[in-house]
Amino acid sequence: MKYGFIGLGNMGTAIMQGMRNGSYANETIFGYDISEDRNEYVRELLSITIVPLKELVQEADVIVLAVKPQYMNDVLQEIKTISLKDKLFISIAAGLETSYFEKNLPEARIVRVMPNLNAAYAEAISAVCGGSTATEEDIQVAEGIFESVGETVRIAEKLVPAFSAVAGASPAFVFEFTDALVMAAVQAGIPRALAFKIAAQAVKGSAVTMQKSNEHPGSLRDKVCSPGGTTIEGIAVLEKNSFKGTVMSAVEAVIEKDKKLGK
Repeated sequence: MKYGFIGLGNMGTAIMQGMRNGSYANETIFGYDISEDRNEYVRELLSITIVPLKELVQEADVIVLAVKPQYMNDVLQEIKTISLKDKLFISIAAGLETSYFEKNLPEARIVRVMPNLNAAYAEAISAVCGGSTATEEDIQVAEGIFESVGETVRIAEKLVPAFSAVAGASPAFVFEFTDALVMAAVQAGIPRALAFKIAAQAVKGSAVTMQKSNEHPGSLRDKVCSPGGTTIEGIAVLEKNSFKGTVMSAVEAVIEKDKKLGK
């Protein structure tokens, strides 16, 4: 089976790198980007074959659409003149439902996948949902590709906007939270580099603890908050300033934007 990537930005490149580090042979992976500089960079980085757009679509059995939503229509208009029978397309574009691709590429089968930034370090969580003509094998092919950069979950397409907010946007929220911890540590006298090391490891360790303990986050929080202790004072400030409500509102804003992109 041959795999073609249209769009060689950070996400497309990360996925290809994960495939190469896994069980996918170099000679089975092809790439194309509108930027010649990007083509050259990825060719040197991953030692994969860069081919013209139409040649990629003709040669590949599986085509990953890794371009931004606002450029997708231009790409589809260019490739829809090619015979797409027996082709599987995997889209990672935010806001664009499988029905959009089925309308524009009626011969092709579609699977929609939403990964997140952590794919760059093989720690992504990716949502997978098949279009109306996608087979179980198609979905498994998509899962195989994205399990090379982390974990996958199958969800109904109507839940993709919520997934995009909780899994796709949340790394930015976590980075913002971590930066606040670093700034607070610096304010308290800890050197910035050391503050970053402490905060990043604390966030990483907390994530691992949640996963391995399988306990509710609230239960784990209570274990840190001793009665009359110091941590509960900080939690009280977060509660007074609507920390949870603010996070929930941020997720809601991302969901609404995702829905607008699809219109």
